[in-house]
Amino acid sequence: MSASTKIIQLPAVITIQRAAAVRQELLDQLEKADSFLVQLTDVEKIDIAGIQLLYALLNFAQSQNKEVNFSGSIPECMEIALLTGGFCSQIPAEVHTLGACLLGESYGG
Repeated sequence: MSASTKIIQLPAVITIQRAAAVRQELLDQLEKADSFLVQLTDVEKIDIAGIQLLYALLNFAQSQNKEVNFSGSIPECMEIALLTGGFCSQIPAEVHTLGACLLGESYGG
């Protein structure tokens, strides 16, 4: 993590009802740096719309040559959304491989 890495603390609830607000918060953060550390520690509830937001964050960051990494542990609610939404065939063993899982890249499970 470089000195210019911006830390993004995800909210406790990332669902369809909050998708537009969370999306705007994430876009606002992306303007502030080239490297990001997304913390999962506060996430208590996430649905498919929330997973899609994280996918879009990663995809957009890649298109802008920005780096996004994750920290914390993957909460159970996120594991369920990842599997039921078809984003991952198995839950990543390490949080740092979550981005690869979301983007459909090889991550070793």
